[in-house]
Amino acid sequence: MSYLTNMLWGKYEGAAGNQGYVYIKATNPQLNDIYMLYFHGINGDAIRAITRMDKIGCHKFFIEYPGYSFISRSTDLTTITLGEDTDTILKEIFEQIPSKATVIMYGRSIGTGIMCPKIEPYTQRIQGIILETPFISLPELIKTYAGFIGVVVGNWFEIYKWDLSTLDHIKNTTTKVLILGCGQDYITPISHSHLLFENLKSSPDIQLTILENESHQLKFQKIEEDVMEWLTTKFL
Repeated sequence: MSYLTNMLWGKYEGAAGNQGYVYIKATNPQLNDIYMLYFHGINGDAIRAITRMDKIGCHKFFIEYPGYSFISRSTDLTTITLGEDTDTILKEIFEQIPSKATVIMYGRSIGTGIMCPKIEPYTQRIQGIILETPFISLPELIKTYAGFIGVVVGNWFEIYKWDLSTLDHIKNTTTKVLILGCGQDYITPISHSHLLFENLKSSPDIQLTILENESHQLKFQKIEEDVMEWLTTKFL
C-alpha cells in the first residue's frame, strides 16, 4: 500500500505526554502543491484515518491529540488535553509547508471542533476547510440529544472544558468550505451540517454535500470521491 511506503513520523514530547503526527507524501503529481491537515474523530478513527484517506493523493498530515492518539491508542475522550502541545505541533507542521502551497484544513466529527479553534493564527495560509460530519458546538450537540437538561449535566461533569466550537471560530471565514453531512447520522445529526451551511455567510464559496443513505461511519470510497472532486474542481 502506498501509504506505508510514503509515511513519515513526527513526534513531540509535550507537557501532556507524547503527541505527534503522521505525514504522508503526495502520491498524485497533480496534487503535489496541496497540503492537507487532518483532525480525526474518536473511537479508533485515529488509526483508520490513515487508510481511509489513501486515495486522496495530496500531502497529508494526520494530527494527534495528547492522551488520545496513535501513540497512546486510547479511546477515552476524557484524557484529551488540547493546549500548548497541539499549538506546537501545528507550528512545526506549518513551518514545513512551502509558503505558496495550498493548505486544506480537514476535520472529521469531533475533530471539526478541535480544528476550528486552531485556524485563526494561520488564516492567511489556509485556502480550504473541510468539515466532515460536523457539529456547531459541544453544548449544542448535547442539546440536540438531551435538551437543556443535557447541557446542565454536561456542565456538571466538566465535559465542556475544551473549546470545541466550529461555527464561532470560522463564521467569518473567507476561504472555500466543503461540508460533508450524512442523512442517517445519529451521532452528529445532519441538522448541524445545515446550520453551518446557513450561517457561514462570509465564505465566497461554500458547498454542502449530503450523503442521504450514509451513517456516521460513512463509506471510505464515497468520501474519497467527494473530497477528490472538490479538490480538483476548486484548486487545480
